[in-house]
Amino acid sequence: MKRPVQDVMSHHVVVAATHHKFSQVLEFFARFKVHHIPVTDDDSVIGIISAKDVIKHLYRHLETHEWCTSLAQLDEDVPIETLMTPDPMTIGPGEPVERAAQLFKSHSFHSLPVIQDGKIRGIITTKDIAKHVILSH
Repeated sequence: MKRPVQDVMSHHVVVAATHHKFSQVLEFFARFKVHHIPVTDDDSVIGIISAKDVIKHLYRHLETHEWCTSLAQLDEDVPIETLMTPDPMTIGPGEPVERAAQLFKSHSFHSLPVIQDGKIRGIITTKDIAKHVILSH
């Protein structure tokens, strides 16, 4: 029997909202040791930020501004909406893990917010799938 996403996904999801600042998102990545943070508005996913997105925006910002930019300056200059990928692809908790793997293979992302009834219920990543494959053999 094919395993559903809900059996493999991370149930505890770190989320950000559009009112969060750049420095807060950096703190979320560091404190919770995650690589992907969905952005929500009232528990509905409106975007997703990867650690790679943060690095790219930081690099672009430093290219066009002084190299001694402060976190306060980044908080002012880089709103969450510019960091996030809007309207990310999502998956349902009952869909097979193989479907998530197919989406990862055919697109250039490594996480999918898991949505049920319009609300975020978890997140599945390529790392979750790799752990599933290793543990089931």
